[in-house]
Amino acid sequence: MNAVPIRQDATDEEKEDATKRAEEQWEKMGRTASWGCAWYKRWFDLVCTAVEKKQRLKAVFFPRQVGYGIPSMEDLSDREVDLWDGVGCGGSQKSELATANLMQKQSPGWDYEKVDVTAFLKDQFPPGAQVDALHETEADVRWRKGIVVKQMEKVTKTESGDESTEFFWQIKSDDDSGEMFEASQVRLLNVAVEQLLHRWGDVLEPALRRCLVDMELRRPSACRLRSGTPALSIGIQISNVEALLSLRDRVLSGDFDRSVNEGLASGAPEFKVKFDRSRLFELYEDSLLGLKELTEHQQVKLKEMEGLGDVHLSAPAGAGKTFVAVQHVLEHLNTHPSARLLYVAPSESLGLHFLRWLSVRLASRKNHSEPALVESRIKQILSRITLLHSPYKHFQLPSLEGDRILRRVAGPDAEKCDMVVYDESHHIFCLPPEEMSSTLLPSLSAKRRLLLSDESQSASVSQTYPDMARVKLSEVVRSTKRIVAGAATFQLNTQRDTAVSSLGSDGPPLKTFLFDPVGQDLFKVYAEHIIKALWHVAKTFPDVSLHGRVAMLVPNSVILDKIKHVLQKDLNREFPHRSLRLVSFEESLSCLPERLLGRSKQVQQENIVLDTVENADGLEQLVVICVDLDAPVERNLEDLQTRSRLYRGLTRAQLLAIVVNARVKGGWLEFLGMVTFSESSDEALEDKEAVPNIQAAAGKAHEEALQIVEAPDASSADVDESAQPEESTLQLIQETSTVWDTSGNTMSKPTSLLFNPFFSADKARAAKTLQDIGSRILASLQRQGRTLDELFTSLAKTHDDQALRRADLDELFTRLQPDLPESQLHLLWLAFDADADDRISREEFMTKMAAVDGFSEAEVLKQQTEGSESLKDSFEKLITRVNRMMDLPAQAAEHRAKEGAEAAGPKEGGSLPPGWSQHRDPATGKTYYFNMKTKESRWDVPTT
Repeated sequence: MNAVPIRQDATDEEKEDATKRAEEQWEKMGRTASWGCAWYKRWFDLVCTAVEKKQRLKAVFFPRQVGYGIPSMEDLSDREVDLWDGVGCGGSQKSELATANLMQKQSPGWDYEKVDVTAFLKDQFPPGAQVDALHETEADVRWRKGIVVKQMEKVTKTESGDESTEFFWQIKSDDDSGEMFEASQVRLLNVAVEQLLHRWGDVLEPALRRCLVDMELRRPSACRLRSGTPALSIGIQISNVEALLSLRDRVLSGDFDRSVNEGLASGAPEFKVKFDRSRLFELYEDSLLGLKELTEHQQVKLKEMEGLGDVHLSAPAGAGKTFVAVQHVLEHLNTHPSARLLYVAPSESLGLHFLRWLSVRLASRKNHSEPALVESRIKQILSRITLLHSPYKHFQLPSLEGDRILRRVAGPDAEKCDMVVYDESHHIFCLPPEEMSSTLLPSLSAKRRLLLSDESQSASVSQTYPDMARVKLSEVVRSTKRIVAGAATFQLNTQRDTAVSSLGSDGPPLKTFLFDPVGQDLFKVYAEHIIKALWHVAKTFPDVSLHGRVAMLVPNSVILDKIKHVLQKDLNREFPHRSLRLVSFEESLSCLPERLLGRSKQVQQENIVLDTVENADGLEQLVVICVDLDAPVERNLEDLQTRSRLYRGLTRAQLLAIVVNARVKGGWLEFLGMVTFSESSDEALEDKEAVPNIQAAAGKAHEEALQIVEAPDASSADVDESAQPEESTLQLIQETSTVWDTSGNTMSKPTSLLFNPFFSADKARAAKTLQDIGSRILASLQRQGRTLDELFTSLAKTHDDQALRRADLDELFTRLQPDLPESQLHLLWLAFDADADDRISREEFMTKMAAVDGFSEAEVLKQQTEGSESLKDSFEKLITRVNRMMDLPAQAAEHRAKEGAEAAGPKEGGSLPPGWSQHRDPATGKTYYFNMKTKESRWDVPTT
C-alpha cells in the first residue's frame, strides 16, 4: 500500500506534514491513488447525492449469500478480520456496507435492499436486451454488440463441497454474421457513446479533422476497451512515417485531446473525449513495422539500388536501413518464388528483430480476421531464410511454433542462397584477418549481396568492405530531433560530407541522473537511480504499459549480472501495482507480437529489457535508459569504444533517452554537470546545439583519437600534443541546453573538464566568426590604404606596454558583429592570446590575422556583398573613432559616466578600498575606478 497513515487525533502540523508526504508519494507512484483513499471518498460523495435525491440503494451479494459477511466499522481496522474471505461480497464492498450501516444510525435514507447477484443480473439483462458481450475464443477476446437470446446457469461443486453458481448468456451478434456465442460478461449499451455516434457528421468528424489533416477517416463504431470501458473506435488511414510520428507525439503530449475537445465544445459541449494512449501505442507499433510506403528520401535511395547485384547501404542510426532492407528483401522473395535468403548479423537478437519485422509486413498484406492465412504465409517465408550470427560458426534455420520463433542448427549446405544481407556490417568487416578466416564468412557467396552499415557506430579504427556500389541514407526517421542532437555529441563521425537531418518532432529532452559514487555497494545505488528513471518514464507516459517499450543498456555482461541481482527486488518493492520483469533482447524478441496472429494477451506482466549495448545493435525501443556507459577520457583506443557505446545506446531510443551514471572524473559525460535545461531557445543557443556544429566537435574528438591510435607508437612522445586539450583550456562555463534535462542530477559540479562539446562547438563557431570578421577588417584596411600594423598601434596606444587588452578586442569585434555572445568573445580572446598572459602583443595579433589572410586581397574584396555595406561603414567609423580617441591624453578622455569622472583603464585584479567603485565606459568599453568623495578617477586599481 502506498498510503500515508495518520492518527485521528493528529495535530494540525502533523496533518500538514502527512498531506505533504501523501502528495509526494502520489507523484512518486505516477499519480496512482492507493486502496482506501480516492475511491472511498468518491463512492461516499455519490451515495450521499443519491440519498439526497431519495433514490433506492441496492447491495448485490454473491449467489445464495445475501446478507452474509457484512463487517462493522470496528472490524475494518482489526487485522484479524479478513475482508477478502470470499463470503457475501468483495473487500471494498464490505467497507461500503459497514459505512452504510453506520450512516443508518445517523441520518435517514441509508437503508438498502439486499439482492442476490443472480436475480440482479436476470432483471438487468433479460432476453431481448441489447448488450455489449465479451466474446472469448482461443484466438481472441473482444467486446461485441448483440442481443440476449437466453439466460443460463451452471452450478458446480467446489473441492470443499460448497456449490458455486456461474451465470451466463447466449448472445446473437448484431453484425452481418449473426453469430451465436456464450458470454459470462455483459454490459448495457452506453447511451452517451451511442448519442455521440449519431452526431458523427455534424460534430465529431469536424472536430477530428482539425487534428487529422490530410488523413482518411473511417466512420466510427461503438465498442469497449478491454477493461469494459465504453468507447468509439475510429479507423485512420496513415500512409507514411511522418504522419505516424506526428500523431504519436500529439496524442502523448495531450495536444490531440485538447484540440478535439475544443472542436466539440462549440457544437456539443456535453461531450468530452479522452484517447486511450495504451491502445494507441499498440496500433503505433504495429503500424511502424507494417508501413509499406517509404519516405521520399528512402524511395530515391531504393531507386538507386534497383538493378544492382551488390549494394552497400550506409546510414546513420535510425535512418531506416533495416526498413529499406526489408522492402528490398520482400521484393526479391516475391519476384523469385524459389529464392533463398541468408541473413548475417552480429547478434541473435538482431536476427529475431529482422524476422519479426518481415512477419509484421507479411501480416499487413493479409486480412487480420484470417490469422490462419497469416501464420501460413509467415511459415512459408521463414522456411526460405537462413541465419548466421557471431561467432559465425554455424548456420541456423528459423521456424514458427505458435507465436514463438525457433531456431535449429543447419548443415553447411545452408549457405546456398541467392541473396545475402549483412546487417550492422561495420561490426562484421572489422574482424582481424586471422579471426575472419576461422569463420564461415569467407565462404559465403550469392548472386546478390546487401551490406547495411554505419561507421558512426563502430569503435574500430577501420573496416575492410567488399568492393560494391554504395548508397547513402542521411535522413533519420526513428529518433526525435533532440535524441539525434544529443547522440551527435558522441558520434564517431567519419563521414562528415553528409549532413544528417531528422523527420521526427523535437520530442522530450534527454533526461540525466548523474550522481556521486558513495559507499561500497555501487550497484545498489545504480538500482535506486534506475528506479527514479522508470518513475520519470511512468510520469512522462501515463496510462501506457512499459511492456516491450523500455530497454536498459549496460556496457557488459558482468555489470548486467550485478545490476539485475539488485534491480528485480527493487522493482517488486517500488512498483507493487505492476508486474515488472527483466528480460534480455533475445527473450523479448523470440515471440511474434501478441496481436499479430489474433491472439490476445494472456498475462498482465510487463517485460522490461535489460541487456548489453552490444546485443542492442540494430534494435530500437520507445524508451532507452543508458546505464554506466561512461569512462574516463584516456587519449587512446578506449575513447573510441566509450564514445561508440554512448552513441549506440542513445540512438536505440525512438522517443525518450535517459542516462544513469555515477560521476566519472575526467569522463565523457562530466560536462553535463555544468548544463542547465531550458524549454525556450534563442538563435545563438539553437546554433550552438545544431547537429552540424555538435558533429563537428564530435568529428574533432574522433580525429584526435585516430591521430593517437594510428601513430607508429601510440605511447611515444612523438604524438602531437596539440591534439590533447589541457584541462585549463576547457572553461567551466555554466551552459544552457534545450536538449539535456539535467534536473535529475545529484552529482557535485566538476572542477575541470577533459571533454566539453559546447566548448568545442563554440570554438568551431569562433573560428568561422574570426574568418568572417577578419576578412571584413582586411578589406576595410585595404580600401583606406592602411595596414594591420597601423590598426594595432591605434588600438594599443593607451597602454604603456603597447599590448591589447580584452576590452580592446571585444570592442573591435562587437562593432562589426553586435550579437556575438560572451562565450565566443572569450574564445576569440583565447585564440589571439597565444601565451595566455592576458595581453595580446603585436606579434600575436599579426600572426593570428595572417592566418585569416590566407588568400589575396582581391579574393577578400570579392567576398564582400552589397548587403554588408553597413558593416563596412561601421568598421570605417570605428577606425576613425579609435584614431580620434587614441590622440587624447590618457588621463583626459571623457568617459560619459553620470558622475562626470574621467575614463579609467581595465582592472588588473584585487579588491577596492572604501569609497571607490568600478564602472564601464560605454564609449570605449573600458573599466575605470571612481571615488564618490573626491570625484577622482583612475586608470589603475586604487590601493588606498
